[in-house]
Amino acid sequence: MDIIAFFDSHSGFFGFLASLIVALITLAYVVITRQLLDESKKMRMLQNQPRISVTYQQRENRAYMIDLIIKNSGQGPAYNVQFSLDGDIEIREGAFLSEIGAIRKGIPYLAPQQEIRFLLAVRIGAKEENMGPPANITVHYKDIFDMEYLDDFPIDLSLLLGVGGEFKSSMEYLIDAVKEVKGELRSISSEMSRRR
Repeated sequence: MDIIAFFDSHSGFFGFLASLIVALITLAYVVITRQLLDESKKMRMLQNQPRISVTYQQRENRAYMIDLIIKNSGQGPAYNVQFSLDGDIEIREGAFLSEIGAIRKGIPYLAPQQEIRFLLAVRIGAKEENMGPPANITVHYKDIFDMEYLDDFPIDLSLLLGVGGEFKSSMEYLIDAVKEVKGELRSISSEMSRRR
């Protein structure tokens, strides 16, 4: 009976203690819910984040041609893509990278995984002094949340000197071999026609 009397005489304290425990559990629930909402917001932003890259590479079927590739490898669209150049690259005699429409005017919209590719240079028998100085392309763009991004990409064509076939790619050698076989087949066919 002493225990019942003790709880009865201290019921206010135990009521307060129970209310405090409920309040602490509610507070923990609010904190956890807030963290989950923040994580959900971050995930939504990451899932809609564009990632623009500017690279250059040799064409697979023409090793002496170099393409400039602008790609959105992110999961979200990129808006108002603008370019600025530190230095310029002469694409062909009298024509420069800064004069290309996409570089000069920008790209209003670049979808996720969309790629724009165009000829940057032809380097048949190129020497380092003829490649021109390196340039740097700065890309400014926005995502669907109007968040701004800024990335820099160096373009140094001299890094491609001595890489791959200087004049022919493996595909061009294959095409030449097929033409040679075709010529041989013609001569065999004409020889067989004469023997009939």
